[in-house]
Amino acid sequence: MRKATIEDLSICIELLKEEDFRYCSGEYPNENWISEFFNEHFYVLEIDNKIIGCYLATNIFLDGIYIWYISVDISFRNKGYGDLILKEMENIHKEQNKNWFYFISPLKNIDFYTKRNFIPHHSVNKEFYKEF
Repeated sequence: MRKATIEDLSICIELLKEEDFRYCSGEYPNENWISEFFNEHFYVLEIDNKIIGCYLATNIFLDGIYIWYISVDISFRNKGYGDLILKEMENIHKEQNKNWFYFISPLKNIDFYTKRNFIPHHSVNKEFYKEF
């Protein structure tokens, strides 16, 4: 894992063009939105000089991290890279005196996270969206 640079932006935008990351408006995270993370937690995973994953997060409260996105290129999934991203970021955040992660995930990913000792928050909340 390494800090992302401006040159990595277009690749990360492509990695985030997944149905799970689509906004209610139908759009995906764009360059303007993603570039805000250069000041916080924007990392990429490279294998053989190819970016295959990205991680975007922000600080919450004094000691927490809100994970906005973790994405691995579809051709590299189910090979342990998502797990590697989480482990690396946990180590990086520990060095930053952070103690916990929080994020929202589609139900289809629950097994991935619970196998890695994440505790599901049993919420009945539903996201709503309205254009005006």
